[in-house]
Amino acid sequence: SWQKIVSGDENELEVLSEITSCHSAEIKRFALKSFSGHKKFVGNELIQFGHLSFNRLKVCPVCVQGWMTQGGQLEHGPPVFWQLSPVLHCHIHEIPLCALPPSQYPRSNYDVAGRIFDHMQELRSVASKATISGRNSLEVYMVDRVRSRQRRAERWPDQLEISVICKACTKLSELSRALHKAGRLHRNRLSESDVFDAIDGGERTFTEFLREIWQCTPSEKGGFYAD
Repeated sequence: SWQKIVSGDENELEVLSEITSCHSAEIKRFALKSFSGHKKFVGNELIQFGHLSFNRLKVCPVCVQGWMTQGGQLEHGPPVFWQLSPVLHCHIHEIPLCALPPSQYPRSNYDVAGRIFDHMQELRSVASKATISGRNSLEVYMVDRVRSRQRRAERWPDQLEISVICKACTKLSELSRALHKAGRLHRNRLSESDVFDAIDGGERTFTEFLREIWQCTPSEKGGFYAD
């Protein structure tokens, strides 16, 4: 069943491989597979489900046009890694992804083709006006890593889980905005990409970055508080 396929059931993925004549290893590489707790495997990467959004499905309006067959069907759907919270641009066209609104009953969140067809007119309109805005360093890293780019032992982010990187970038960016608004942080407020650049600089660079934030917190005892 499709429910088992989208849940990463090994047997169902093998059946899908036979039907589509697509090698099972290629299908499993990008399959969304369940794990304990609130975690999922996307390919070989373990990710907290909170960092994946299927409620508001993100798609590239230009890619969607290219997926349409002459018979008006979709050849395939959007890659799972577009649904990662830090990913906001298409890795092919470098234009902003469109977030489709939550599905309406009886449409399932996993009925990707149906949800795209529901909003095809709007997607065509956006595609005709789309302009390249480029991806930031965090987006580039996330997409490359999920697409099975070989990790490098000397690169510090490659030693961390994707969920840890996502959460650190989100929380520290939020904290910097709060400190900047309160007049405690003298540098410009930080984006999630700025935080990732500090992580990507290595353990020493990230430690210095954390120390700067820590010194701006209002607590006399120190610590990371964003009141």
